[in-house]
Amino acid sequence: MTRADVGEPDGVEPIAIIGMAARLPGARDVRQFWRNLADGVESVRWFSRDEQLAAGVPAHLVDDPNFVPAAPMLDDVEYFDAAFFGMTAREAQLSDPQQRLFLELSHTALADGGYDPARYDGQIGVYGGMGNEDYRWRHLRANA
Repeated sequence: MTRADVGEPDGVEPIAIIGMAARLPGARDVRQFWRNLADGVESVRWFSRDEQLAAGVPAHLVDDPNFVPAAPMLDDVEYFDAAFFGMTAREAQLSDPQQRLFLELSHTALADGGYDPARYDGQIGVYGGMGNEDYRWRHLRANA
């Protein structure tokens, strides 16, 4: 049987998803995320009025009846190991938090699949995506 017999054109190499990683609100990994889904765990965090004010939300917004004091929050984002990824502390501080998370999750996905890129001679692809990247414009533009 050839690849063409099973619907694969000649010259196309098959790929395999061998590892997976995710960090989501209320879930540090894929397994916990699925457990949360199965168990109906609510992962949106609700904030008290005092927490909102301490975070700098103006009182007129906090007191607005249409204001929803909730957000999906990731845990432990402040513990990025810059040196592990060949970055200085300053580079890590200036990098987009989504980039830091992507680096961590790429490493976790490879480990989940049982691959050590330092010992693998072939090519390894890590695929990911992100939403709108406005971190640089909001936080770094004025930081010479």
